[in-house]
Formats: sequence, C-alpha cells, structure tokens
Amino acid sequence: AGGGGDVTRRGARRRGAAVALAAGVAGCGGPSVASVPPASGVAASPRASDVGVGAAARSEPDPLAEEVRARFFEVGAVRGLAPRGGVGAEVINRQEMLERLQLKLREEVPAPVVAAQSELLFALGTVPADFDYERSLLEMMDDQLAGFYEPDDRTLYLMSDLRGAERTATLVHELGHALQDQHFGLDERLDYRADANDEQSALHTLAEGDATSVMLEVMQGRSALGTSDAALVLMLRGGAVLGSGEGVPGIIKRSIVAPYVDGVVAVHGARRAGGWTAVDALWARPPRTTEQLLHRERWEADEAPIAVPIPPAPAGGPSTVAYHDVEGEQSLRTLFE
Repeated sequence: AGGGGDVTRRGARRRGAAVALAAGVAGCGGPSVASVPPASGVAASPRASDVGVGAAARSEPDPLAEEVRARFFEVGAVRGLAPRGGVGAEVINRQEMLERLQLKLREEVPAPVVAAQSELLFALGTVPADFDYERSLLEMMDDQLAGFYEPDDRTLYLMSDLRGAERTATLVHELGHALQDQHFGLDERLDYRADANDEQSALHTLAEGDATSVMLEVMQGRSALGTSDAALVLMLRGGAVLGSGEGVPGIIKRSIVAPYVDGVVAVHGARRAGGWTAVDALWARPPRTTEQLLHRERWEADEAPIAVPIPPAPAGGPSTVAYHDVEGEQSLRTLFE
C-alpha cells in the first residue's frame, strides 16, 4: 500500500518518524562513506565567505570563494543544470556545527513530537528506557557530519578540518543540494509539517540520492551508473553509520543512512530510464510516498497513498490522541531491518 495515516495514544505502540527527523533535521548533509570519501571533522578556526557565480569581485582573492565557484560550475556540468546564482560558504568547527543542528531541531520540530516519537520507539522495544532522541542524534552527527547546506540562508557549511578527497566529496555533495535549491526549491518543502512524514521522507531521499550520484561521478571521474546498485548499497551502508555512534540505537542509525542508500538507487534507476531529465521529472512531480520513490512503476502510475483512519479508542483504555503522522514503506522497512 501507499503511505498510511496512523495514530498513537499514550501507551500505544508505533514507530516514530525517525527518517524525517534524524535525516531531515540536519538539513542536507553528507554522511561518512567508506570508499566514497568519508565525512567527519573536528574543530579548528572558523572563517566565512559569501561566495557565488554572480558575486562581486573582491580586492583580495578569497581561496574559499574561488574553490566553491569552480566546484559549483563542475557540479552543474555533471548534473546538467547551470548554477543560477550565488552560494554562501562558511567553514565552522565541530562544536559550532552541533550547536546549529541542535538549534534547528528545537526550532523546527515541536518538542511534543520528539517526545512522542521517543515514547513510540521505546514501546516497540527499539530503544532503552533512558533514550534521549536529541542526544542520540547529536552523537551521530558529531561522528558523521562533515558539512551541510542550509536552504534558509542559501549557505553551505563545512567542517573546519576537512582535507583532500574528504573535503572535495563534502563540498561537491553540498553544492549538489545548492543546485537543487536553485532549480527546484528546498526551503519550505523540507520544513517539518504535521502528518507529512512519508511525503517529506520521499523528497529528502530524492535530494540525497541526487546529490550522492553527482558526488560519485565527480570523485570517480566517470559515470556512477557503471557501479551496480547492490555494490553501492553495500558501500554506503557499510561505511556510513552502521559501525559508529556506540550506544546509539540501531533504528536511529538505519534511519539516518536510509535516504542516501534508497535515494541513490532511485536516482540511478531514473537515470538509466531517461538520464538526468528523468530525475528532473521526479522533482517536477515529486513522489507522494516513499513507496513511489522506491518503486518507480508506482510513481509512473501515480499510485495514491491509502488513507488509514484513526481507530476508535479501546474500551477502558486511553482516549486522547497524543500524536499522529503518516508512515510509509521506508519507515516500516527501517523498523524491521
């Protein structure tokens, strides 16, 4: 079935929207990937630069500005989309990056939603009684995140100690998101909305798959389509988050990596069917469910999600609806993996 609406009452059992929060709240960030240069970083002195294709000339050359400008054109050439404007760029240390992510989580996702999801994960036996969603997320991000693109200010943020291929891979991935933002718009489309978990998970997964495919091509210097989907899945899952974040529940790790793995498989399926034009078509008519993204034929048929009504309260049980949202194939698969 397509996405379905479901509800939890106090004490009821249902998995929360870990994909939407764990992956989405970090903006559009690249995970650490073995064999595809990893993304992680630690503190150093930050610096900032307002960078872009249309940026005014400066009296003194700015190495960061020149690097971003050159890479943005390269990313555009690989993706088949020309940059349409400027991109801000800032290098920040680990603590500052974590503080930004923590603030974003607290500002954009209502606290009752985070609390309800934690309750649900515990009820299903996937997290311990003392599980702290925010702490677990930040622990994973501390270990994995090397950079992210923020649609709100059209700026990409890079960890300050990135070097070599690791820096290039992170920069290219985030510029892929900047290009998406300029052509398709990411700002309000990725903001948290009630009852939109599965729909927004599908869009977030498309965004990560698109940027990851571009990153692979730039880093490998050849088409990424030559690598089988099975090999890519093993590579991404094996190095991204499954072996890190000691003490972080597996459901959180799987939820963070799912958009990258599912996304690149979906994007490569579209590219094999019709090149980057077919990926543009996904952006023009975004999948309404993760099922549509995971199964291209369902998207082509525009198979509608099946609405699942809120069930009546059980006799003698709780009667107040504490939280409800829409779950789909990706979330349920992540739960049972």
